[in-house]
Amino acid sequence: MTSRGEVSIAVLHGSIRATRSGPSYSHNSHHVLSLFHEFLDSSLESGHHVDLLVSNAYPTTGNIPAYIKDNERARNRITTRSMMLNPKTMSQGSPLRSLLRMSMRYQVNIFFGPIYEVAGPRNYVTVVHVRPDGVLDKYRKMMLTPREEALGLHRGRTPKVFTIREPSGDPVAKVGVFVDEDLFSPLVFQYFNLERVDVAIGFMLPYESRYLPPPLESGGLVYMRQCLLDKVLTTRAVDIGAPLILVGGVVNIFATYRRLALKHWGPTTIIDPEDPENDVCLSIETKKSVSRPFLTPEEADTFKRVLVSTDKDRSIIPCDYEVVKTLKKFCSRK
Repeated sequence: MTSRGEVSIAVLHGSIRATRSGPSYSHNSHHVLSLFHEFLDSSLESGHHVDLLVSNAYPTTGNIPAYIKDNERARNRITTRSMMLNPKTMSQGSPLRSLLRMSMRYQVNIFFGPIYEVAGPRNYVTVVHVRPDGVLDKYRKMMLTPREEALGLHRGRTPKVFTIREPSGDPVAKVGVFVDEDLFSPLVFQYFNLERVDVAIGFMLPYESRYLPPPLESGGLVYMRQCLLDKVLTTRAVDIGAPLILVGGVVNIFATYRRLALKHWGPTTIIDPEDPENDVCLSIETKKSVSRPFLTPEEADTFKRVLVSTDKDRSIIPCDYEVVKTLKKFCSRK
């Protein structure tokens, strides 16, 4: 089966709340669902159909092993915040129920995650594909960090490529999905290449990697070494011969009296492999009066690499906005 046509992808680059003892789960779930509704309603009013809507990385919890250093507390938060993916057994308050209704109403595919999934006695780091036909599909992260293994998380078994379809059922595009450490697995990207994906979408927030230097912390901001990460991303885009989107986000970690203690920051990056030597970067300047800047398809197509940031010179500074809506169209392979 070969994909055809064009797929329109919207990526939310958003912020969530947490404390050192855990995520603000209810607030984060309500926040991202409200943003999804707002975006889809505005797209519908403008006559702009979106095929695939992608959440910010770790939209309800943040990357728990990265900011809860106490093993017992982190293990407890993963357990209590894990979701079931079976619609018949998932809790009434699960955001996945709302996403299923949303996907069917707007006829849009949704990638939501990573979340922590519970399946019997096991917990996984999982990206959920919510389909307009009412089906939940999933990809379980294959490459775990030593800390994730120590906290009792389990590996997924195989890479996954999702097929995005038109309402008629005809295939539009193939999308490969990866999470954090999967970026360094040749198996994952060889599989994407063999399956001839049209785009690969990954999710990442700052974390302790086997392969990258430790995250940096400066003035309460925690972030990865972006220049090195960009080189790996560009290499992977060339490996698969298709555009690659790395979805980031912001985790605001508060101390007492609503004081912001730490901000875990990951940019959302779009890389096109057609001419990697001439990549240029676009940074979106934000002002306090503009809380939700939007990158249009026309602007995105002007650049080979698009880095969602908050200033002109691309230096790493805290994000003072809630969400960036990035929309880009990719021509799928014939």
